Amino acid sequence: MTERSELKKLKNGSEDALRWFIRRYSGYVATVVHNVIGDSMPKADIEEVVSDVFVTAWQKAGDVIPGALKSWLGAVARNKAKTHLRKGGGDFKVIYGTEG
Repeated sequence: MTERSELKKLKNGSEDALRWFIRRYSGYVATVVHNVIGDSMPKADIEEVVSDVFVTAWQKAGDVIPGALKSWLGAVARNKAKTHLRKGGGDFKVIYGTEG
């Protein structure tokens, strides 16, 4: 199995391909999310954001360029984590040192 072949399957709605991507990239996505959220929210929130990233991958698989999936997942993970912080009342400005 290659990323390219699994991405093609994912674009065609394969749940097996989605599971393959989750197994392969969940640690990476969780690290990106944790680096944004840190300890400002419970672990359950990190897990929720990670799940949201893979739902987005499922829904937008057609937008992903073969060979660019990891960077695409990282960007989606960062954006979703920042959005989660804003909606959840986390102090986004303090985390990024831009208060005041």
